[in-house]
Amino acid sequence: MAKVKANGIEIEYETAGNKSDPALLLVMGLGAQLTIWPDSLFQGLALRGFYVIRFDNRDTGLSTGFDSWGVPNIPAALALCQEHGLDINLFAVSYFLSREIVVPRRGAAMAYWRESLFATMSRNAGNVADFFRLPANCVIELGTRVAL
Repeated sequence: MAKVKANGIEIEYETAGNKSDPALLLVMGLGAQLTIWPDSLFQGLALRGFYVIRFDNRDTGLSTGFDSWGVPNIPAALALCQEHGLDINLFAVSYFLSREIVVPRRGAAMAYWRESLFATMSRNAGNVADFFRLPANCVIELGTRVAL
């Protein structure tokens, strides 16, 4: 594995295949490590003629961590923008968030107990609005129901 550095952040990455083949960058969701991509897929794509790249997202795995930065506070960051001449009325800001409700369903490809466990973990995940310290009266959540 190797690291690349940009803007003071080191990103851990791994490649497979020939550099002269078409590049295929595997991008996983927020907070994902490169190891989430199965080796069989990673190597299989390389065997099919791709130069495959997978990486640890920042603040994950072996990439640069941001624990010392503390918890994000979006309203405080916007208030700092005002000090630099950006006129933002913090009482008129709306924060649009997505919300997925994961529900298990019988007869699916995944075992029902596994779907139920995943749905429970999803429900118990931290609240995005609380994490970013967004004022409750300014948050608009748009959601969908996802049946596994």
